[in-house]
Amino acid sequence: ESPIFKKDHLTLSALNLSATQVGGDLYDFVELGPNRVGVFIGDVSGKGFSAALYMAKVISDFRYIASQVVAPEIAMGRLNSALAQAPRGMFLTGIFGIVDLSKGKVSLSVAGHPPFLWLTSGEVKVMNVASGPPLGILPAEYPSTEITLKTGDRLIFLTDGVFEAKNKEGKRLGFENLVSFIKGHMGEGNLIQKVVDHVNDFSKGL
Repeated sequence: ESPIFKKDHLTLSALNLSATQVGGDLYDFVELGPNRVGVFIGDVSGKGFSAALYMAKVISDFRYIASQVVAPEIAMGRLNSALAQAPRGMFLTGIFGIVDLSKGKVSLSVAGHPPFLWLTSGEVKVMNVASGPPLGILPAEYPSTEITLKTGDRLIFLTDGVFEAKNKEGKRLGFENLVSFIKGHMGEGNLIQKVVDHVNDFSKGL
């Protein structure tokens, strides 16, 4: 993949393709000192102009809060409180992870978001970890999960738009189908683009 960010042994790649003119998916990253990088992915409820405005607020609040805290679960709690004042009915699911480059560890906090994938030792692990509710709905505390990466490991964060894509007959791609595809291509380069091509081919009935 073409990296959007690279530091030491960490490479971040991302792709955001909207199914409509203005989508509700977002990602962001922020350097949190010499050895720590924060990565955020979110999926806003709804589409269109209101979702775009909400996304702008989410990113602004996220960047400010992330720069003030040292733990993802605290950041999620504060972001949840900040978004409680948003328009009625707007919320988002998300994952915030902080990578410690000096230790090879990633601390994560999840807010109602689909599982992420951990590609390690020739297998794809579906990481359905402890989660709090989506952000912006109600007061909540968010749990954290820590994993230790080995050289060459990958983490894949995605939104449900990937595996809920439909073909011409209205059949959904499905999460298990997506995982199977990634298992078959995990050793190859440009994996993100291969996933996008797979989803597009499915949607077109190829």
